[in-house]
Amino acid sequence: YSSGTDPKAQIAMDQESSTAASLRFYTEGSGTLTERLKIDSSGRVLIGTSTEGEADSDDLTIATSGHTGITIRSGTTSEGAIYFSDATSGGGEYIGSLVYSHNTNAMVFTTAGNERLRINSSGHMILSPAGYSLPTSDERMLNLVAWGNKPASIGFQRASSLGGPVLTWYAIKWAKIKGCLL
Repeated sequence: YSSGTDPKAQIAMDQESSTAASLRFYTEGSGTLTERLKIDSSGRVLIGTSTEGEADSDDLTIATSGHTGITIRSGTTSEGAIYFSDATSGGGEYIGSLVYSHNTNAMVFTTAGNERLRINSSGHMILSPAGYSLPTSDERMLNLVAWGNKPASIGFQRASSLGGPVLTWYAIKWAKIKGCLL
């Protein structure tokens, strides 16, 4: 599109080789026609850049010279989500996820198809293994849900600065032995 002889937007096809081409989208900003989006011959989408990202995650690259981000906007009682999939049907389509519930204002992380971590609207974190129900309300800042006959525990370790062996290990465990902290 142009206004007189001054182009305001443009779509261009670039022949990269005899068997490869890219598609580029340009818009005017501050009086200059600037490339905004490119679909390269590998099908990668590049926004704000003509250089793809890290090789293992370069299908979508977004770049600016300042703060950069993505907004996922959903309804006030709906969820916004990012799903990680290794299948085209069944549970493998949502085997891992990051979900924000606007209805409860909670962030939920799942792995292996199960909720593992929830940060609720009060900022409380709830960790749980698969198959165990999560507490719905609690005044504690961190809830650990134990499985089987194992105690809930928190471990702290300090490793050498060179990635060597663990130097120290501390654990706090809660077991049902007369309500004592072990």
